[in-house]
Amino acid sequence: MASKPQTIEAYQAERERFVVEWKKAGCRLDMGKSRVRVKKLEQEPLKVIGRAVRRMTPGKFVKAYEAGLPESVKKKRAEAEGSS
Repeated sequence: MASKPQTIEAYQAERERFVVEWKKAGCRLDMGKSRVRVKKLEQEPLKVIGRAVRRMTPGKFVKAYEAGLPESVKKKRAEAEGSS
């Protein structure tokens, strides 16, 4: 993961922005590394969630996902693409 510091920094910045917006909405945030836990959807700031989803384009998501893959998986993918 250290080979893609810009991607990791972008993810961290997005995560921090999400946390700030959520807390500004006055709601309690229960968040893990990859999910937000909610008890009642009606009590959650759906606009904050909507803005975060809009900011995470498919291209950004794929880039962040691939940056987090172990090198062994990246190597297997490259080999599979080369044999196609």
